[in-house]
Amino acid sequence: LMSAAMWSIMEENGATEEELMARMEEIDAADGVLDGRMTPKAHRCAKCDSMIAPGLTACQFCGEPLPEDDAAKPFDSL
Repeated sequence: LMSAAMWSIMEENGATEEELMARMEEIDAADGVLDGRMTPKAHRCAKCDSMIAPGLTACQFCGEPLPEDDAAKPFDSL
């Protein structure tokens, strides 16, 4: 539903299907693999140096919050 709504707004404002497909490919390639998905990356905890699983907002071992730049974004789980 959200994707359809966003696309209809973009199309009404002049975006083309070719532009959409090109942007999708750019976003897909951002994680280093052209595979049709966005794979979130793990982050290293600043406090205990453990790897924090993607999607978490704090270290699962020591509880240290992730810096805002590294925290999960709203569209990461869609």
